Amino acid sequence: MFRMICAALIVTAGVLIADTSRASGLDSGIEAFHREDYLGALQDLYAPAEAGNAVAQYFVGVILWNGFLFPPDQEEAFRWFMRSARQGDRDSEYGVGSTLVFGEGVAQDVEAGVKWLERAADHESLAAQSLLAVLYYNDEYFPAENIQAYHWAGRAAERNDATGLFVLAELYRYGRFVKKD
Repeated sequence: MFRMICAALIVTAGVLIADTSRASGLDSGIEAFHREDYLGALQDLYAPAEAGNAVAQYFVGVILWNGFLFPPDQEEAFRWFMRSARQGDRDSEYGVGSTLVFGEGVAQDVEAGVKWLERAADHESLAAQSLLAVLYYNDEYFPAENIQAYHWAGRAAERNDATGLFVLAELYRYGRFVKKD
């Protein structure tokens, strides 16, 4: 379905992905995305994404997730994020992890989601570090995992992340894993 919609959009616009009169490739696709020219971005990014470019796959996923060209399709976006995450793209690893943790468009799987978030956090994704701090601090997901909350909050706080700083402060305030201060 997604491919049919992409093809229809490209034909309707009168521009083929392989059109040499148009700047093509990853850089032009990302530039188009940041200009909010999502049709142009998709035209430039789809071929590299299909060819396995992790960054292009991430941006295709973002366009689908947010419904920038047609209604949001979280399932298809997740597939693109997963393809990219398997190649080590930290933004996609975060996308896969958070999607699995919260069950948005896919079946909820907190354990698998946390593994992806930890991969992203190890690749220095600040968003993943912050989310892990909150998840481990929140007893709903991981009772008595304050050491992990402290670890991820500390890593995020080192980068002046407000969420990381807050979780770290709460750990000290209530003496959870650390000496009450």
